[in-house]
Amino acid sequence: MKPAIELKNVRKEIGRKTIIDNVSLAMYPGEVFGLLGPNGAGKTTTIRMMVGLMRTTDGSITISGNDLYKNFEEAVSRVGAVVENPEMYDYLTGYENLVHYQRMLKGVTKERIKEVVELVGLSRRMHEKTGTYSLGMRQRLGLAQALLHKPELLILDEPTNGLDPAGIREIRAYLRKLAHEEGICVVVSSHLLSEMEKMCDRIAVIQEGKIIQVAQVSDFVRQSEDLWYIEAEPKAEAAELLHSLLNVKPEEYKEGFHITVKKEKVPDLLKGLINENVAVYQIREADKNTLEEQFLSLTGGEKK
Repeated sequence: MKPAIELKNVRKEIGRKTIIDNVSLAMYPGEVFGLLGPNGAGKTTTIRMMVGLMRTTDGSITISGNDLYKNFEEAVSRVGAVVENPEMYDYLTGYENLVHYQRMLKGVTKERIKEVVELVGLSRRMHEKTGTYSLGMRQRLGLAQALLHKPELLILDEPTNGLDPAGIREIRAYLRKLAHEEGICVVVSSHLLSEMEKMCDRIAVIQEGKIIQVAQVSDFVRQSEDLWYIEAEPKAEAAELLHSLLNVKPEEYKEGFHITVKKEKVPDLLKGLINENVAVYQIREADKNTLEEQFLSLTGGEKK
C-alpha cells in the first residue's frame, strides 16, 4: 500500500540548533497515527513541515506520491489540517466562516457544509458569531473546515484541546470512523497519553527531535507485559547487579528501576540480589495497562 504521507531523513535547523533530527516515517490510508512526545520534543515543528507551513532543512516529504515542495499544489490539495489554534473571523458566524473557506475550494457544495457541521456536532450553534465560541467549539469548527474538501490526509495538532469528556469521546469516535470506514489517513499529535491510546492505531514517540520508537498501540501494551518495578538498596549496587543478572541496564524510575523480566524468573532474580546483600524493599508488576507507562519509560520522564 502506498503511504498517504512519507517523511524521509527529514531534518530541521533553526539558527544553529537542530530541532528535528533525521526523522523518517510512513503513514498509511485507513489508520489513525499518533505523534507523541513531551513538550518541546518537536511534534508541532514536524506537523508544520508536513502541511507545508515550514520547509525542511534536509530530507523529503511526499503526500500520495507528490513531493511537497516540487508539486506543492497537488500535494496540499489532498490535505486537511488544523495546526495549533484554528483561525476564524470572530465577527462572522460559524456558517459564514465555512462559506468563506468554501469559496477558495473547488467542488465544495452547501450540502457538504451541512454534512460536516452535523458530523462535528455544531448544527445548533452555526449561526452564532465565532467570537462567542468556546475553545472546544472552535476546535470543532476547525475540524469541519479541514474536512470540507474530503481530504485523503487529515493532520491535527492537539485535536481534543479544550473539549469536555463527552466532546473528546465524540471526536475520537469520528476520527476513527474517518480512518477505518472512509480510508482517510488521520495524523494527530497530543500530550494526552490515555487519549492517544484510545484513538490511535500506531504511535511514533518523538524525543528531542528524534523518533525513538514506532509501534502499534497494542504492541506498546504487549511490550510492557514483562515490565516490573523494583526498589532496592544500596541503589548503585542494585543497578550494577541487575545489569549483570539481566544483561540489560535497568532504567531508573522514581525511587527504583524498571526492569524487563519474565514472571517465572522473578524468584531467581530476587535470590540473586539477596545473596549479594542487596535489600529489596518492593518488586511489583509495573502499572503497564496504559500507553502512559510505556511513554514515560521510553522518554525517561515522570508524569507531573
